[in-house]
Amino acid sequence: MNSAGNAVSRRTWLISLSVTIGIIILIELLKKLNSIIGFTGIVLQGMSGPLNDEQAKQLSMVKDSENHLLALINVVLDISNAKGGFKRGDSAPVVIPTEAGIRAPSRPCTRYGAGMMR
Repeated sequence: MNSAGNAVSRRTWLISLSVTIGIIILIELLKKLNSIIGFTGIVLQGMSGPLNDEQAKQLSMVKDSENHLLALINVVLDISNAKGGFKRGDSAPVVIPTEAGIRAPSRPCTRYGAGMMR
């Protein structure tokens, strides 16, 4: 392969790597966001005790921000996948780094956000 072909191949590899890293970071953010969404829902439902009106109002604002952030993350994931040549609904194994090391999920991820984690 000539040097121009090597440059194209390297550029393609770098784009693929950056998309993969971006997706991994976004998935980690989604995991934390889903925890926040779950805990907020539990508190709003009164499962952890009664709320006064101001607390309920503040938590409702948090819930609105959660939904907005979730939508933004989904848009970025869609753009990243499009840049990487994937379409929504495509499935491919994703390797996810964790505190205990690197693991591959038991099933491929095909949807992002709260729906992916439920």
